Amino acid sequence: WANQPTRSKDMRLVEGYYGDTGDTFEFVSRSTSFRQGNGLPGLAWERNKPVFMDNLGKGSGFLRSDGALKVGINRGIAFSCSSTDGSNQVMAFLSALATPIARRIEIWEPDAAGKRLQRTLGFSEADGRRDDTSASLDAGAASGPIGAVFATGVPQVETPMFAMPIAPHGQATAVLALYF
Repeated sequence: WANQPTRSKDMRLVEGYYGDTGDTFEFVSRSTSFRQGNGLPGLAWERNKPVFMDNLGKGSGFLRSDGALKVGINRGIAFSCSSTDGSNQVMAFLSALATPIARRIEIWEPDAAGKRLQRTLGFSEADGRRDDTSASLDAGAASGPIGAVFATGVPQVETPMFAMPIAPHGQATAVLALYF
């Protein structure tokens, strides 16, 4: 999803992969636009942090919920991405029961001082949503891969996890960790 600020206040789909989800959902996605704060891409654009929705078919925040239900899409995560041309970019991943994004998803965000990271979201396909915000760690390379990703801005792969910085304007606002 992308927006050219000098031309539009809406974000439109640039490209997508739909697999076997059917032509209808792809058509709806290509003909839908989002304003900042609306829908999964619009929320990620507004917040500049990852946004996770664990029940797309029943949530009012997912504008294409009818189409998602018909093709079995049940979860989604979106996050802002950096761009060099001044546009706003959002990457969104949707999953179905048979093809989850990851077995576990975590979002880590810095405290006000930027010295510690707090887990603000934890979701496991096996156990469901766990918003255990008591987990925290130092925001530095010595605290493991998540702290190192935040400190350096460089993604890391450490079996079975992939951690990436979310830095839409060159400043890390969160770390997204996917466990496979």
